[in-house]
Amino acid sequence: MKCKTCDYENREGCRYCENCGAPMEVSPGYMSDISSLPAQNTQSQPNNYGQPNNYGQPDNYGQPGGSTDNWGMFQSSTMNDSGYNESEQSPRYVGFGEAVKLYFLNYVDFSSRSTRSEYWYAFLFVLLVGIGVRFVNRILLQSMGTDALIITRVISTVQSLAFLIPNFSIQVRRLHDIGRSGWWALGTLFISLGTVVLMIFTRFNRESMGGLLCLMSMLLIIYCIVMLIFLCSPSDGRNAWGYPAKPTYR
Repeated sequence: MKCKTCDYENREGCRYCENCGAPMEVSPGYMSDISSLPAQNTQSQPNNYGQPNNYGQPDNYGQPGGSTDNWGMFQSSTMNDSGYNESEQSPRYVGFGEAVKLYFLNYVDFSSRSTRSEYWYAFLFVLLVGIGVRFVNRILLQSMGTDALIITRVISTVQSLAFLIPNFSIQVRRLHDIGRSGWWALGTLFISLGTVVLMIFTRFNRESMGGLLCLMSMLLIIYCIVMLIFLCSPSDGRNAWGYPAKPTYR
């Protein structure tokens, strides 16, 4: 085809002059035959994320497109099939020996849960140890007299310190098991300290401090009753502190 602007002889079918760039005169009916156009690629092209557009291919999260979502996979990977604690740790419905074992295994565990059987069997264990320590101290005092005072005090102090942290931690876990905050366990400490302080000041001024001492004593009694109800309450279902104990069928 010859350009009318520069008379340059172009190849047939050119729309612009290869010499001057002027548009070439298109003959009538040039675009009427659609079949003469080059075939376009009808297959899916990659989108902006580097994945094909069609829905049958994996999406950006590695899951098949369509109805499958990510929440189902999250549930299957994090939730227990039975909805109960399946491990050998707390919380569990246990006997005396297992309760003592879990009592020491969870020595400083303030975040999980403990069942009633765990708590009260551990309470019984601590009570028996305390009775045994008093029995040994009495024997020492009877056999050695006043010379055994230091030994008995050391034994009693070691026993108290050894059980101080686990007693507090298992109480916190028992509260978690019924859906209560572990901060309830601090009430005993605050009220007891307040009562001791008032008893000290009462020695110097009985008239003004006697009423406050009676009030603190009443609060301590009320708190102990509330805590006893909490510690005897049945386990809660799944809560913020984990799964409940797996039921036992006897």
